[in-house]
Amino acid sequence: MTERSKEREQRWIFGCGYLGSRVANLWNRQGHEVHVVTRSTTKAEQMNKKGWVPHVADVKNKETLPQAVHADRVLMSLGFDRVGPESIHDVYVDGLKNALDCFRKPPGSLIYISTTGVYGASESDWVDESTVCSPSREGGKASLACEDYLKRQAVDGAVSILRLAGIYGPDRVPNRASLVAGEAIRGFSTGYLNLIHVDDAVRVVDKMLEFSGQYCLNVSDGHPVLREEYYRCLAQLYGAPNPKFQSPAPDSPKSQRGAGSKRVSNGALVQLTGFTPLYPSYQAGLSAIVARQSESV
Repeated sequence: MTERSKEREQRWIFGCGYLGSRVANLWNRQGHEVHVVTRSTTKAEQMNKKGWVPHVADVKNKETLPQAVHADRVLMSLGFDRVGPESIHDVYVDGLKNALDCFRKPPGSLIYISTTGVYGASESDWVDESTVCSPSREGGKASLACEDYLKRQAVDGAVSILRLAGIYGPDRVPNRASLVAGEAIRGFSTGYLNLIHVDDAVRVVDKMLEFSGQYCLNVSDGHPVLREEYYRCLAQLYGAPNPKFQSPAPDSPKSQRGAGSKRVSNGALVQLTGFTPLYPSYQAGLSAIVARQSESV
């Protein structure tokens, strides 16, 4: 436990999904009072059993949120439920504004989880934080609007905007089932994937609490991989046939996601924090996932 984590703090998490729940686990182990916001009473009961402090609320509805509360650190990691009637802009932007209004004073640290989708499409070029953002998909547009809002507000305290590459890890290996079954993957075989293992993403979130000031950083393992190469590796690890691909419908999210190709640099993150990934490449990360699954069988 670091010197920083020895002092018990109130830490709030909005968006306690695949990434947020793992951050909550870490902060709880460090001895902090972890507050989590969820719309589900069932999830709230599960969170309470883990030692977290759940709040059943909807970030889109300000009246449901707690008011005038104290927070030493805040993680904004909202997800988007495509089943609901709201737009992703409503959830992300309005949710961010409503969440920030909960606190009687700005938290000492705010970490906002953004996406490398803010850069938009590219012709396999390298992008870094100086690259002009021109998102083409709604998720990227909404995330960029949140980034702009945070910058305009000049929020007191430390603010870290983390543009995460594609998160993968245990129980989150996209298209694994189709690949193992020998079915065609609905997506393109060309273009680059930029990835970050969830365990490394958690470490970056926690690491950024050590820094004061305002930051906007790409979070990836720094080793982009061509899609076909990635799925060939995955097939070999599972003893599956070589991957086959089927082009998605032109207007589908997968088609929009795969239309561009870029390579994301994590140089600024490494220079600032000295970040060394536990899983420095997709091969290392996938191998660990498959090995863990084999041990649990």
